[in-house]
Amino acid sequence: MTLSKCRLFLVVPSSLAARAARVCLEEALTAGDVAAVKVTGSAPDQERLLDGVLAIAQSAGIAVLTEDDVDLALKRMTDGVEIGADVSRLAAARSMLGESAIVAARCGTSRHEAMEMAEAGADYVALEAGSGGGESLVAWWAELFEVPCVAVLAPGEARQAIADGADFLVPPANMWASPEKARSEVAELTAMITEAGA
Repeated sequence: MTLSKCRLFLVVPSSLAARAARVCLEEALTAGDVAAVKVTGSAPDQERLLDGVLAIAQSAGIAVLTEDDVDLALKRMTDGVEIGADVSRLAAARSMLGESAIVAARCGTSRHEAMEMAEAGADYVALEAGSGGGESLVAWWAELFEVPCVAVLAPGEARQAIADGADFLVPPANMWASPEKARSEVAELTAMITEAGA
């Protein structure tokens, strides 16, 4: 992967109202290259958020994922699911959703879990960008593995994650504070990606 192909992966906070999620997503889409949107929280939270974002995302060709909820992914016909690092759950989700669905793993700061889930067939692994005892987990992953890495960012970590070879960036949750913040955060990250790929 070249750095210029790094894309954005938006994670909608469970506390957001459906309308707020929708208008923030609409603004984000005007400002940069969004590859995917994941909804979070309890089943009712995710249902509410899907009411806000599913139609607009899918009409824009953006993948929509549930978090830990395969039944909801089937019910709402999303593009897949992201689960915690558990090989048996990954296999069960793949069996239920099929080979064409996205089935991915949230691995936090664990190298062992990331490797295990990639070997088990995860379509991507999500890693916390700034963790790893002084060594970038994203750089380590990008150097050794073909399975894409989603880098979950804290404020100020984007430029380094891009340089380290992240395939996707998750902006900090404060991007959902307002439509204006969503647009500006996505525009800023897009500018960093463009600059790195120049």
